[in-house]
Amino acid sequence: MSSAQSLSPLAPGVWGYDYQLTMPGGVEFPVRPYVIVLPDGGVWLCSPGPISDALAAEIEALGPVRHLVSPNTFHHLSLGDASRRWPDAKVWAPAGLQKKRPDLRIDATLGPEAEAAWGGVIQLQLMEGAPDLNEWVFFYRPSRALIVTDLVFNIQSWTTWMSSFVFWMMGVNQHKLAQSRAWRFVLAKDAAALGRSARAVVALDAELLLPSHGAIIRGAVRPELERAMSWMLTL
Repeated sequence: MSSAQSLSPLAPGVWGYDYQLTMPGGVEFPVRPYVIVLPDGGVWLCSPGPISDALAAEIEALGPVRHLVSPNTFHHLSLGDASRRWPDAKVWAPAGLQKKRPDLRIDATLGPEAEAAWGGVIQLQLMEGAPDLNEWVFFYRPSRALIVTDLVFNIQSWTTWMSSFVFWMMGVNQHKLAQSRAWRFVLAKDAAALGRSARAVVALDAELLLPSHGAIIRGAVRPELERAMSWMLTL
């Protein structure tokens, strides 16, 4: 993993920071964790990545870190480091991650009860029908911002030829919002449930799309999601 950059404001109450995740073979994924300040002043950190002392100080300047969130069963590599850095924070994770990573401290399973714990400002939606990933997406109501992890990618550039090849194989090297082919050919186990979830996400009518992988989209989010997830919306 490359060292993390500084925290950047993205919308009222929302920050993010960017880093490159280096995978085997030289594949580099752009990754962006997100930070939200909740109504009680506590900090919510989604999909934590590598955190330097300087970056930790920037995050802590916003408020006490109270919630660490793994949004799916893939985004967990730095969760242990973050939970050790902030031992008083509550660690939330999807069903299935504890079995996959028994070494991690996980305090609660993501579900509807999280909404109250997060001050009622973040709505949760599980992408049902894909139990190997169990991805949750998060809608931050005050800014109408939709945080997605691996549901869609918006990769505009890449740094290595292997990255280009892998993104082409995934179907996300289009310089526009796109969905990995893994959803259709690997992850989808219950098509009807997945279709219902996709339609629920689009119905949120977000005005800001915050993907973990790739560029942020402001404004016309719904038509972009409808285009990128068109096959899923018909299930």
